[in-house]
Amino acid sequence: MSVSPDDWKRVLDTIATQNTWPFPFYDSLALSIQSAVRTIPIFSNWKPSGHDIQFLGALQTLEEALTQTRSLQALLEQYILFFISTYLPFAMRSEAQYDILSLTQNYFAVTETIAGGRRGPVLHNRRIGSILRTNQLRLVEGIPRAAMDVVKKWIEETPSYGSSTDSIKPVLSSLQYLRRIMNFLVDDRFRSERLEVLLLRYLSETEDINRDVLEGLEKAQVEYETDKDKRRRGPLRPLEELPTISDSDNPDDSDYYA
Repeated sequence: MSVSPDDWKRVLDTIATQNTWPFPFYDSLALSIQSAVRTIPIFSNWKPSGHDIQFLGALQTLEEALTQTRSLQALLEQYILFFISTYLPFAMRSEAQYDILSLTQNYFAVTETIAGGRRGPVLHNRRIGSILRTNQLRLVEGIPRAAMDVVKKWIEETPSYGSSTDSIKPVLSSLQYLRRIMNFLVDDRFRSERLEVLLLRYLSETEDINRDVLEGLEKAQVEYETDKDKRRRGPLRPLEELPTISDSDNPDDSDYYA
């Protein structure tokens, strides 16, 4: 499947006709899309064509973002604008196009869960139900920011050693991990305010939004999973004291998911 310049123009026209379009970066975004349609061969004959499909999905994400909070709307628009104006021109010059395609796919995979993952549009449903917590929203918004910082740092450092497969692998790994964290945060079972505070504390204690954030989130997630596992298994007891299966009760994770 390939997306032609006419396809992009239709998408742009659709966006432009939104009478209630609230995004603060819209003017810059529209100009960037128009410029890309005119000048970047990705929209006509450039291969592999998977890039243009990903870009189309990115633009569709902007329309889906209208169902989110204003702050998240603006952030998602900024996320797409960063892709168009900063990442895409740089990626076009890379010789490692297969790895670049994978990087592009994972860049958008970080945010695709927001619109509606396996369990549906959790954030939207919580906002409509007036149960979306500020701390949860702050954590979710931190993930796209971290992803942009990771990619930006890679772009800034790449000229020193070239856009090779080896230089892309660490960035790809970071984006994949950020996607897992995002899935964790927008799961409809995630309702632990204590864990939200813990995660935010990690974020507030670091000045480097890149590796420190990833390591902090990983540490917090490990603590969460370890504590949940302990609650499920209960304290260790001698073998003869263990109850039979029929006597066991199901674990209660309500403190985390209630």
